[in-house]
Amino acid sequence: MYGGIEATFTPLFLNCTPLFFYLSREFRDLVVVVVVVVVVVVVVVVVVVVVVVVVVVVVVVVVVVVVVIVVEVVVVVEAAAATTTEAVVEVVIVVLIVV
Repeated sequence: MYGGIEATFTPLFLNCTPLFFYLSREFRDLVVVVVVVVVVVVVVVVVVVVVVVVVVVVVVVVVVVVVVIVVEVVVVVEAAAATTTEAVVEVVIVVLIVV
């Protein structure tokens, strides 16, 4: 605590002892424990939320990639089947014409 002329020029928040130091030792310990527990819980919740968001994003990306691959395979197989069918029909027509 400042005294005399220094107290006049010292802002109020610097001139006051925090209420925390007026509390009993046991109550101060309790306040510290509660603050630490709250901080730990908040950190754990934030970490869990981040992990869940990352897992959801990864699952969505994997599903989208699998769907795109399946669609591409189906398109390629259909194109190949159509080409093969057309080729078979052409061969049959040529054979029929020759015969």
